[in-house]
Amino acid sequence: MPFNESVNEEDCELCNHYNSFNIGGIRERKTVIDDLSGQASECPISAAAQSSVSFTQEQGQIHTAQASPCTDYDIHMDYDDTQDPFQGQNAAVEYDTCATFQTQGYYDISDKQMHTSDQTHRPDEDANNDMLMRLARALESGDCQINENSNWETTLNEPLMSHSPDVHVPAITSTPFKPPTDPSYSVFKSMPHSTPSSHLITESFYAPTPPLHTSTPVKSYTDSSTSPMKTPTKQKSSVIETGTSPLMKGPLIILGQKDEDTPLTLEEEVVTTKLVRRKINTSSSNDTLKFKTSGQPIVFERSIMPRKSSATACSPLRRKRAKKIKQIRSRLSGSSGKDLEKQHVSEIKRIKGKARKKLEGAMGLSKTTFTAEEALAMKETMNITYHQFKLQSKFLKSIGTHLPNEHAVRALHKNLARDDVEIINKQFNSTKSEDKYSKEVAFIKNLPSFVSKILNKLKTNDQLTWHNTIPEDEIWIKVGGDHGKGSFKMSLHICNVKKPNSKDNTHLIALAKVPHTTHNIKVIIDHLQAQIHELTLMKWKEKTMKLFVFGDYLFLSKLCGLSGPSGSYPCLWCHVSKHQMQDETNATSEPRTLESLRSDSVNFERAGSDKRKAKHFHNAVYSPLLNIALNYVSPPYLHVLLGLVLKHHNNLEDDVKYFDQEISIEKSRIVGVPSLLEKYGCNWEKADLLKDQKDFVKACIIMCGTTDKKELKHFQRELNKIKDKLHDLKEPDPSYRGPVLKAIGVVLDQHNIVRQAFHGGSFIGNHCHRYITQKLYKQFTKTAIDTVASNTQQDVLITKVIQLEQKYNKINDSFRAVHLAVSHSQPLTLPTDTEKAEEAIKVYMKNYREAFPNKITPKHHILEKHCVNWMREHRFGMGFHGEQGGEMLHSTIAKIEHRARGLRHERTKMAFTMETSILQTTPELTGLVPQPLSKKQ
Repeated sequence: MPFNESVNEEDCELCNHYNSFNIGGIRERKTVIDDLSGQASECPISAAAQSSVSFTQEQGQIHTAQASPCTDYDIHMDYDDTQDPFQGQNAAVEYDTCATFQTQGYYDISDKQMHTSDQTHRPDEDANNDMLMRLARALESGDCQINENSNWETTLNEPLMSHSPDVHVPAITSTPFKPPTDPSYSVFKSMPHSTPSSHLITESFYAPTPPLHTSTPVKSYTDSSTSPMKTPTKQKSSVIETGTSPLMKGPLIILGQKDEDTPLTLEEEVVTTKLVRRKINTSSSNDTLKFKTSGQPIVFERSIMPRKSSATACSPLRRKRAKKIKQIRSRLSGSSGKDLEKQHVSEIKRIKGKARKKLEGAMGLSKTTFTAEEALAMKETMNITYHQFKLQSKFLKSIGTHLPNEHAVRALHKNLARDDVEIINKQFNSTKSEDKYSKEVAFIKNLPSFVSKILNKLKTNDQLTWHNTIPEDEIWIKVGGDHGKGSFKMSLHICNVKKPNSKDNTHLIALAKVPHTTHNIKVIIDHLQAQIHELTLMKWKEKTMKLFVFGDYLFLSKLCGLSGPSGSYPCLWCHVSKHQMQDETNATSEPRTLESLRSDSVNFERAGSDKRKAKHFHNAVYSPLLNIALNYVSPPYLHVLLGLVLKHHNNLEDDVKYFDQEISIEKSRIVGVPSLLEKYGCNWEKADLLKDQKDFVKACIIMCGTTDKKELKHFQRELNKIKDKLHDLKEPDPSYRGPVLKAIGVVLDQHNIVRQAFHGGSFIGNHCHRYITQKLYKQFTKTAIDTVASNTQQDVLITKVIQLEQKYNKINDSFRAVHLAVSHSQPLTLPTDTEKAEEAIKVYMKNYREAFPNKITPKHHILEKHCVNWMREHRFGMGFHGEQGGEMLHSTIAKIEHRARGLRHERTKMAFTMETSILQTTPELTGLVPQPLSKKQ
């Protein structure tokens, strides 16, 4: 590695014997004298002082210089551009400064530092480091030739001439030098002073020389023998395996060679190490280093390279390593304790199988004890009885997991729920008669206290949120009701949580196994009316309560005193009629208010309460049951979705029946007339039997010859019955499904979409959501085209079914845009959010009116005129205040009632159902239940 360097002669103004020199490159002579000076200004000798020096041109010799005190350091070396016997090993130097004291030290090439045994006795640290730096650079260049096994001492008194080409090189005498016990280490030795006024500097270098032309690494000598080594012959340098030395504190390097693991040369590795160590010394943290880049900084984490494995290391060392790992984890995961906990849990979860069991056993985790709260939360989440809980406890105990005793769990059960429930007998009306009967109803005993308790628990568990939309001084609560699975239920939801419609946030406040009539609803509402009013006036931690009402359209109509969605004025929020709904221009009408509802109901009662005249009073036949403004009654978007999707699909099935009939007619013409009956779903045997009965009745009339009017009327009635049956055979059978309708049914089955046995065979919410969002409607229309094309050759039918596809895809595509813009429960922070929803609704209603004129339903009207107004006023999607939680409550209560089937008395069953529902929704227990992972997680 040749390089050029010159020493300025002005380094010592009192001395004039300095020589400019050149290291490396082309030289006229191989002997170069390098005079490096330290404290030149303190030199007491004049410029004419003589220096005695000895040097040689022979390869592999160690030099000893004896100089006058005008120079602090005299280092004289031979150089050869073609040789590299020293192989870049560390230089060990013992020097004497100004004949005052001695200091031992060495220069470490790996970190470019001068190390001495006594740092306080260094007259000039910078000068010393500079001298040793130049010495090391000369050694690293490969030009210095020094013998490993001999120590040479010569003395020559002769003036030094600058750049003199006639420097005399005398013969040399040598004194054998024994290598140390371990020849892989460099050695230095103190030499005695010749005179008090002179310096004696001794340099001792040792490096084993490998055999000539070897390509494999030669290991450093590690023989502990004290016998002197043989002096190796002159050989060109080859590969020497690097080693380390306590004296050198760094690796032995081979210049120009690359590390196997990195693309850097070893010289570059040395420089990098030097820079990193300097960075560590100046860094505020000894564990991390940051290097600036144009973007994010590059961060290095300092780690320990262990010499012992953790299995063999002592406990303090393992604790030290654990502390280091914890520091690294905290820097990688984040600053907070929760971030560190999450990262730690993630690491532990990555341990699987037997390794995890061994770890748990070593940490004592194989034996786990549940608290009473955890056990009760597990029991209610699994919806098991106490008998099943006892069996589960025995099984878990056998594998090292202990559950608390049943007494502790029952005590917690009683403390959390039993004091909040009351059972009261109420008088209800029968649907078939006006007879009244008594029925037990379960209520929350004190609704305001119950809500305060829930809010306190939510705050304790840090589950309250305002969604960046709800005013900070308000708590939003929604109350609603619905009838399902044989009972009427009223529930309460806290809106200031992450998921307002979740099962855990649906709190049952009333339960009655009675029909869904206006009178029965009034009985339950009257009991809760005072408590609901008190709830609206209550404050919790200086926050006011805002109450909303939700439910299906039938419940809301009864709650507000309307006759129902089938009335002439079915809308709950305005006075629009069914006829006006059909035309977009006439669909806007005067809004309803509580005062207008009360006024219309009073006028209706004065007119005699004749329901046939209800349309003259905007169908307000009862006074409102709940005193709440209509702008806090949420439009039931879930039931709007159910109704409109069912409407689209029923219209599609009605239209494809035409193609089934045409296909049947075409096949009957080809096969024969008898097969024509296939499209009517009847058979020849039934038709023949009816014809025989008809002929028999006619024969009886003729043969009897009676003139009795009663008998004639009897025969005539029987004959008419037979004729009606024959007429019915000519009409298409509603249960008959042709090839197109069957193919659409197959697509429904493929996606597990089943019509419900209740509510007119409608779909459930999840089915409707998939129907729209996954574009299943396109599969239905495509299936219709394929089926028609495979069953007929008529171009007219194929053209019509293609037009059918275009019509329904257009309607469902526009409704899909409406559903995505309206159905969510996210806050609406931008005005454009409601504008997009409004525009999507306009497009859908235009397409629907073009396809099905005069078939607009009240649910279409609610979507068109009231959903966007609600979103604009309350700044949330329709799902936020929707009825999803109330609908979900039916299945939850049904599971609890299944557990209570062994209880004898109805009162006990009602109390058990109510208490269990409270337990399953109390934040103390729901916060302990692990949440299900999403598909991405």
